[in-house]
Amino acid sequence: MAKCSNCGAELPENSKFCPQCGTPVAAGDTAVAEVPPPEPGPAPVEPQVAERRFFGVPPSSVLLLLTATGIVLAIVLLVLGEWPWALIVFGLTGFVGTGLFAQARRLPGETDGATQASLRGLDSVRARSRAVVETVAAHGSARMELVRLRREVSALAADRRDRVRELGEAAYGNDRGAGKALKERIKEIDDEVRAKEAQMARVTLDAQERIGRAKLEVQPTRIEQPDSGANTPSE
Repeated sequence: MAKCSNCGAELPENSKFCPQCGTPVAAGDTAVAEVPPPEPGPAPVEPQVAERRFFGVPPSSVLLLLTATGIVLAIVLLVLGEWPWALIVFGLTGFVGTGLFAQARRLPGETDGATQASLRGLDSVRARSRAVVETVAAHGSARMELVRLRREVSALAADRRDRVRELGEAAYGNDRGAGKALKERIKEIDDEVRAKEAQMARVTLDAQERIGRAKLEVQPTRIEQPDSGANTPSE
């Protein structure tokens, strides 16, 4: 068996290199491949963009067109007096519109400008509707509460007049015990009236705060630039 000329290790049959030291067995047995020349310029690149496809879901523009057509058709049916068909069309239009806006919210980058404008308009209408509902609810609840409190105050005022009349009769009859009890009752009535009036003021203030918060939700945000000359120190 042949041995390596460098380290003396036994060489396997038909080996090109020594397995111990890596010395070539014989010069010229291994072919050296030439390195290919470098490319003269950058290789052409063809980018390909993978677009999402939802099978069974029409484009947003088609959904927008169907929604607008359904609204117009439902209004026409209402004008013609076809209430059942109008309600059916309204229901179908609401279903299509829900799919439209759900798709627009889930994929805002793949929605056309008309749909995005419609979505912003719908959000604005919803916000204003909530503000109107909150304003009406605040007015209504405050009005009902104030009416109830005014009735209680009126009843207390009538009771006080009766007690004052009885106090005069007790004083005329020199009934000191009844007069003392009537004076205490009149004082209690006055305290209750003041408590009711304070409660009426709180109800009015709470209603104003609710209406103010509702209006702030729909008011556009304004950014005021500070006056550059306001903080300039005078020379």
